[in-house]
Amino acid sequence: MESRDSFIFYRSFFESIKCLTNKEQLQVFSAICDYSLNFNDTELSGTAEGMFNLMRPNLEANNKRFISGSKPKRKQTVSKRQANKDKDKDKDKDKDKDKDKEEEEQVEYTGLNSQAFEMWCKHKGSKYSKQGKTISRNKLLEFDKATQLKMVENSIMNNYAGLFELKQQNTFNGKQPEVGSIAWQMQQQQNEIEGEIL
Repeated sequence: MESRDSFIFYRSFFESIKCLTNKEQLQVFSAICDYSLNFNDTELSGTAEGMFNLMRPNLEANNKRFISGSKPKRKQTVSKRQANKDKDKDKDKDKDKDKDKEEEEQVEYTGLNSQAFEMWCKHKGSKYSKQGKTISRNKLLEFDKATQLKMVENSIMNNYAGLFELKQQNTFNGKQPEVGSIAWQMQQQQNEIEGEIL
C-alpha cells in the first residue's frame, strides 16, 4: 500500500494527549503519524495504548477516505442524460421480466371466475401486490363464479378497498357508476349478457 504525504490531526487529539507524560505523548504522536502516513500499527502499552485506541476509529475513517479518493476515477463515456435513459430501459426490462415471470406463475384455478378476478386486479391498479392478489383470489374461491362476479362489481361500484361477501344482491348503495369507469363498463357487459340470456 502506498504512503500518504499528509493527514488530518484533530484538536481533540491534541487536547487528549496533552495530559499524558512527555514520553507517552511522544509514543502516541509517533503512533498516530505512523498509522496515518504509512498505515503501520505501533506496539503501545498502558495509557498510551488506550489513548491511541480511542483515536483509531477516526484515523481508520480518514485512511479509508484517502484510499477511496486515490483510486482512478472511471471516465464518463456517455452523458448523464443518456446514462439515466439507459437505467430507465434496464428498469423497464426488469419490469417486463417480472410480468413474464408472474404470467408463468399464474395457474388456472378451478372454481375461479377469471374475468371477475382480472377486473378486480385491473381496478386495483398496477401496484396491486402479489399478496393482495392471493388474498383476493382465495376470498373469491369461497363462492361460486356468479357470486364472485357480483362481489367484484359491488366492491368496485362502492369503491371498497377489498372484496366482501354480498349482503343484499346488487344494491350498490343506490350509486350509479361514473360513465366510462370500469364499474360502468362492467355494468354494460352485465346488461349485454343478461340481454342475450333473455
